Amino acid sequence: MTSKTLSKWSSSNMGMACTHAISGFGYGVALACGRNTEAGSMTALSFKERSPSRWEKHQKQISYYLLLVAAVCFLLLCCTTGFEHGQTLYEVNLSLLLGLTPLYLPFILYWGLRRTKVDMRRKQCHVRNLRGTSTLGLSTVIVSDLVGTMTKRRMRVSEIFVDMALLSVDNLGVSAQSPRFIELIQASVLCNDAVICPGNIGVPKMQKDMYGNILDIALLKFGLIILPNIDLLRQDHEKVANKHYTSEDKVQVTVHRTRDADGQLKLILLMKGHCDVVIRRCSTFAIRDEELPLDEQLQEIILSLADGLLEAGRHVRAFAYKELSDELEFRRFSQVNTGLEGGEYKYRDYLAVDTYSLRFLGMIATYNPPRSTIPKAMDRCRAAGIKLIVVTQRKPKMAKALALDVGILPAASDPFQAPTKRMPYVADVVDMSVYADEKPQHQRRHIEHLLLNHRDLVCAGTSTDQLHWIADACRRLGAVVSVIGGTLHDTPAMRSSHVGVARYGCAVMCEASADLILLDSSFATLVSVVGDSRLLFENLKKALAYCLATNTCNLLVYCSFFLLGIPLHIHIMDELILAILVNLVPALTLIYEPPEENLMQQMPKVYDDFLLNSRDSCRGHCWICTSRGTTTCSTTSPTLLVRSGAVRRASSWSAKCPPFA
Repeated sequence: MTSKTLSKWSSSNMGMACTHAISGFGYGVALACGRNTEAGSMTALSFKERSPSRWEKHQKQISYYLLLVAAVCFLLLCCTTGFEHGQTLYEVNLSLLLGLTPLYLPFILYWGLRRTKVDMRRKQCHVRNLRGTSTLGLSTVIVSDLVGTMTKRRMRVSEIFVDMALLSVDNLGVSAQSPRFIELIQASVLCNDAVICPGNIGVPKMQKDMYGNILDIALLKFGLIILPNIDLLRQDHEKVANKHYTSEDKVQVTVHRTRDADGQLKLILLMKGHCDVVIRRCSTFAIRDEELPLDEQLQEIILSLADGLLEAGRHVRAFAYKELSDELEFRRFSQVNTGLEGGEYKYRDYLAVDTYSLRFLGMIATYNPPRSTIPKAMDRCRAAGIKLIVVTQRKPKMAKALALDVGILPAASDPFQAPTKRMPYVADVVDMSVYADEKPQHQRRHIEHLLLNHRDLVCAGTSTDQLHWIADACRRLGAVVSVIGGTLHDTPAMRSSHVGVARYGCAVMCEASADLILLDSSFATLVSVVGDSRLLFENLKKALAYCLATNTCNLLVYCSFFLLGIPLHIHIMDELILAILVNLVPALTLIYEPPEENLMQQMPKVYDDFLLNSRDSCRGHCWICTSRGTTTCSTTSPTLLVRSGAVRRASSWSAKCPPFA
């Protein structure tokens, strides 16, 4: 018994969903079911009702405007003409509604969204939901993952620790020919799940297509450079058992059957995993030609070196070796390795007993390089007034190093350099695992406090529930949230956001919940299409202002008929032709206009600007309409009077009428 409480999710005697007893019988006690389980919690959060989008708000505005115009026209006709002229009332009412009601506004909105969708597609952003193209420009907060979106989706080996020396891959030299170095590289190739895809004969080594996770692929590609023939090595070391890497035990163990120098069969055990886990199972460490005991002092030196690599943003994997030469180990392995059915579970128990007293081979550090476009995208994002929250499940040290590489955190200043102006935007790294043991309401309060007191955030060690609470807290505080995700655990946060963005090749559930899909999985692509969404909003306002001004001119014609008695010569077909040729076609051309100013230098217009606002309405109805009406009266009316003979009749009228007394 220990004083530390073990979580039920990390306990070794817990069975998750779809766990079966394949032989014999067993008793089980249900500790959690339904929404209390992790799968149930994600399912419940994923099917929550999403918040209204900007497109829905635009539809409400236009619908209210159409209803208001229709009601005013109907009341005006009833008050002026009355109900005794039924047919006249019907014709005039219908033509007036066609003239004043912009029935083509929904088509203009759809055309603008579709045109923006095509532009986003050219920038490697596929739109699954047209509503997201309009809402994206309003985003005030972007929640993004760190690895994969801001870094490249490939790794490369950067440092190797062997023979108590840390070697750089760029300057290997003679050290690459040492026996211990070759042994470490062989272990990284054998204890590896990555494979070379078929059909790569004649392809250069570094360009071969491989299948597996990015870390195993990086180790296998480095082995292609150092080792002469990887296929022959794997054939000589037949893999007879494999325990895959899991996030619970953080190690991968493989057993290989090979022959020694005398031709005798032997079994070797290889282990790959986190340095602190592997080194606890090792008892010796080989340095050149001698094998030394791995005491506590040597372990501290190796662990401190591994921590230093983690702080530099490296993914560190340690390797260990053991030869199964004892008769007891042979017998135990032959008893448990009886075939595929049930053999994996029995062999797991065997590994829990016999994966000790190993020989420590060394460590290999891999580096996930950042994308070159991320620093510029960070500057554009901050200039546009968008808050950036980066979440990751990595440890705080590694998250800080990666944030420094991509430009989220400012680089450490030189103490001998002259003091300069302090950067206005500084992000902070927060370890979210500190709050993991608290109650949900307390965690939500901490998250809201962090959001209100920091400009940008880098959240390390973030769980699924905490990611959802971050997106939900931003929305409750009045922000428009866009969440980038790529795994099943990101789905609840994407569903609770205003715009869900998925990476290319993500989980099916995540892709089904997304509004946009980044085809290149780059954060810079999302920032670039934010400008397209803002341009769509500005051009739609221009198109609607033009349509309102034209409708107001039609209103003056009907007002002159009702109030001044001027004959009305505009009928239903005339209104339809005017609506298509005079209103719709020019309004569609306004959607293709380039931006008049740098829209990514402005703050998001969430509360102070709408598609139909008072400023645009006054400008369309009053200023533009007045100028058009004045121009029409001053140019067209005299011509019509002369053609109809009203000028000659006016002179004859003045001759016949007696002068005033």
